[in-house]
Parts: sequence; C-alpha cells; structure tokens
Amino acid sequence: LNPQSSLAHYNRGRLLLDERHYEDAKPELEAACKLDPKFGDAFYLLAISERQLGQTEVSLKLSEKSVELSPDNPKAYYLLGQNLMTVNRTDDAMAAWKHAVQLDPNSTEVLYKLSQTLRQRDANEANKYAALLKANLAQEQATTEADTLGSLAIAAADNHDYGQAIDQLKKAIGLCGKCSEMAKLQKDLGLIEARSGNLVAAARELQTAASLDPNDPDIKKALAIVSRSA
Repeated sequence: LNPQSSLAHYNRGRLLLDERHYEDAKPELEAACKLDPKFGDAFYLLAISERQLGQTEVSLKLSEKSVELSPDNPKAYYLLGQNLMTVNRTDDAMAAWKHAVQLDPNSTEVLYKLSQTLRQRDANEANKYAALLKANLAQEQATTEADTLGSLAIAAADNHDYGQAIDQLKKAIGLCGKCSEMAKLQKDLGLIEARSGNLVAAARELQTAASLDPNDPDIKKALAIVSRSA
C-alpha cells in the first residue's frame, strides 16, 4: 500500500531478522535506511544482518552510523564493540562497551565482555565489572523467583485462598527488593487485600504501588475505589 514507508520496510526486516532470515532481511533494512537516512534503529539492525552474513567491515561502518544517529542506544554500542573486537581494535571496543554500560548498567552481556577482555590487562578493573555482573545476575534470579511467586499468588487468589496469596506476594516482594517487578507485585498485593476485605491494608499497599508507578491507571482507579470504601 505504501512502498515508500521506511517503517514498514524496517518492521518487515526486523521480523525476518528475528527468524534469522538474514539475506531476506537485508534488502528491507537497506530500503528503510535509504528512505529515512536518520533512522538509527534501521542502521542498527542492518549492521546486525551484515555481521551475521560475515560482512564485518560493512557491519562496522553501519554500527558506527547507528551510534551516530542513536547515541542513547546501548545495544548499538555493544554491537559496535563486537565489530571493533573482530577487527582487533581492542581499545576502541572497550571504550564502546564502557559507554554501553554507562547507558545501561544492567547489561549482563556487556559486563561479561568487559570483565573477560580486561582480565589480562587490568585485573582490578576486570574484577569491578565481574562484581557488577555477579550482582546483576543475582538480581535477575531474584526477579524471576519473585515473578514465579507472584503468579502462584494470583492463582491462589483466583481459588479464593487469599491468605496464601497474600503470604506469597509478601515473600515475592521481599525477594524482589528493587527489581523491575516491584510495582506490579505491590499492586497485586493491594488488589488481593481488597478482595479479601481488608480495605485498610489494600489502601496502604496500593499507595506504595502508586509511589512506585504513578502513571499506572489501574492503580489510581483501584486506590480511589478502595479509599472511598474504606
């Protein structure tokens, strides 16, 4: 319908890339880049496609372009570092990866690359990134366990076993710490407290959830209803 749509070509190329059809993805992504020369994400995916096809030098130039157009994309810096390492530009690769970590301190892939590459150069700096990697992996495990407990709690609440559901959610919140699931867990705890009839506890938990995610419309609505009822 619109062959001049860079976004349409980009999305088709992205889907083909996800299916590892690199040869088929390449012309779609090239079209997206040609139609919109400032489309940083398109240059990034095209760089991935070229790298997978063994065209490292081409991928390097494209990843440099993607970083230029999207300087806030940590994945673009990670790919740039990979290409630089392949052509034996180790110092430049580490600089790119360090910048990626500044943009995304939770990137386990980049932290691993830095800790391994620096091992023979600067043991203290390598240990610093290894410690960050270990902490991030522990946090990922805690998030996964908290998410599993949260799912079990929802299932228990659906069976009207509110006591078990509340206990499981409190355990999940304790495991989570500052993980990405905290606002959701707090919201679910508040909603289940409300379903159990404990409106005071529900309001308290929902207020905590609102402080963690002030833009969640479900939390705002539930908090208004519970507060009026309480």
